[in-house]
Amino acid sequence: MKSVACAVAAVALVVAGAASAQSDAGVQKAPARDYASLLRQDATAFRAAILDSHPGPLDTENPGFDALLDRSYRLAMSRAKAGIGYREYYWAMVEFGNAFDDGHLGVAPIDQGYAHPWAFTWPGFVVALRDGAWRVVQREGEARPAPGARLIGCDGKGVEQFAAERLGPLTGRWRLTATRVRTAPRLFLRSDNPWRAPAKRCTFESAGKRMGYRLNWTPIDSTRRSTLIAETVGTRFGTGIGLRKQADGGFWIRMGTFESDPQSEDGAQLTALVREIESRHAELASAPRLVFDLRGNSGGSSEWMARTARALWGKPWYDAKTWSASETDYRVSDGNIANFSDFAKKLDPADSPELHRLVKLMIAGMEGAKAKGQAFWRFADPENPSGVRPALPAGADPVRARIFVLTDFGCASACLDAVDVLTDLGATQVGQETDADTLYMEVRGFELPGGVMRAWLPTKVYRGRTRGSNVPAVPKYRWNGALADTDGIEAWIATLPAS
Repeated sequence: MKSVACAVAAVALVVAGAASAQSDAGVQKAPARDYASLLRQDATAFRAAILDSHPGPLDTENPGFDALLDRSYRLAMSRAKAGIGYREYYWAMVEFGNAFDDGHLGVAPIDQGYAHPWAFTWPGFVVALRDGAWRVVQREGEARPAPGARLIGCDGKGVEQFAAERLGPLTGRWRLTATRVRTAPRLFLRSDNPWRAPAKRCTFESAGKRMGYRLNWTPIDSTRRSTLIAETVGTRFGTGIGLRKQADGGFWIRMGTFESDPQSEDGAQLTALVREIESRHAELASAPRLVFDLRGNSGGSSEWMARTARALWGKPWYDAKTWSASETDYRVSDGNIANFSDFAKKLDPADSPELHRLVKLMIAGMEGAKAKGQAFWRFADPENPSGVRPALPAGADPVRARIFVLTDFGCASACLDAVDVLTDLGATQVGQETDADTLYMEVRGFELPGGVMRAWLPTKVYRGRTRGSNVPAVPKYRWNGALADTDGIEAWIATLPAS
C-alpha cells in the first residue's frame, strides 16, 4: 500500500551537543531552583508522554523499547539528587532523550538564553575522524601529540569504546558515520558535563611509535572552540529557498528547509517556490539539468517535495514511481489527534489540497480508532483502496532533464523522504552522506511542566519501509570540498553523468 506522502510535523531536532553549540557570551546564569525536583518532574512527564503517544511502547516489532525506556528513566531519576544544579539537570535530560538513538525523540531548552554559562575545556589538541582513524588535526605547543598522530585509546580503553562512552550518550545514533564525524572534535573540546569525567591519560601512535600523554585540561572560550570545530568538521551551508536558471539552461532549485508551518516566513517562501515550479513545469522538465539543493535541510513537511514532484512528473507518473508496499500505523492518543487538528487549522485547502485531504483523513481515522479502543490506526487511502501499485502511464519519462539531489550530513526526516522520492524518480544523489532516521516519524512537540525544556516525539511507525531504520542515504558521487562552495559544486555537478 502507498504510504502517507506527508510528514506533517517531521523535524530533525537533533540535540547532539546542544550545549556544546551554545556560546557563553551574553548567557544569563540559570536561576536558583530545586533542580532535583525539576528533573524528577520533567523526566516523569517525558516518560508519561512516550507511554501515551509514542508507537514504541506498543510496537510488537520493537520488543526492546519498553526496557530501554525503563533503563533510561531510572538513570535520569537516579541523578535527581539534592543539591544538583542546572547542568546536572540539563545533561540528565539530554541523555534521557538521546538514549533512543532517534532524532525524532528528545528534549532541548525552550529558550537558549536561559542556560548555564558552559565552561569549556581542552587538553591543547583536537582530533578528527578521518578514514576510520581518530587523528590529531590541531595542537597548541610541541608538548602535545603531533598533527596526524593516531589516537589509540584513553584510560585503559580502546579508542572506539572510549569515544562511544564519552560522546555516544550525548549525541545518540553513534553508529552513524555522520554522527561520529560531526562530533569527533568534541571528544577533547568538552563542556562541563558532570556525568562524564575528563580523560586523564591517552596513547597516540605517530611514525610507528606509541607515546602516552597525561592530559592537562585548560579553559577554552566558546568562540575559539566553535572555530576549531568548524575548521575540523566543516559547517553546514544554508541554501535558502528559491529557483535559479543556470547559464546552460539548467535549473538550481534551493530547498534549504521543508518548514512544516505554512504560515511561517519559510513556509511562505516554499509556497511561492512550489507555485513557480508548478507554473514553469514544462520549462523545467525540458531543461538539460535540474539540481535539487538540500544543503542545510533538516526536515519538516515532505509534502513540499511531493507537491513539487507531482508538478514536474504529473500525479499518475509520481504515484506509480514512488509507490511503496510499506504501510503506516499511527499511535492513537488525544495528544496526537490534537496535534494534527491544530495543524489542519493552519492549512489553506485551496493552496494545499492534497495535504489538507490527507490530514483530515488521518484525524478522522484516528478518532474512529479511538472510539473503538484501538491503539493504532493504519493509514488507508480511499483513492487506492486495493493498495496495489498504480500502473505506470504509457510513454517516456515526462521529465527529460538530468536530475541531481545534493545532500549534506544533516539531511534527515522529510529531507530523507525527499531523497527517497527523487531517487525513485531517477535522480542521482551527490554531495555528502546524510543523517538517518528510525521508522518512527511524524513529530509533535510539547513543553515539559518545569517550563525549561521542550520535548518532541514521533506519532507513527512505518511497516516495511525500503530504507531501514537509521540507514543513511549514500551519494553516488561524493563532494569532499567546502559545503559553502556553491560555484565549485555547481561546476562539479555539471561534469557528472546522471543515473
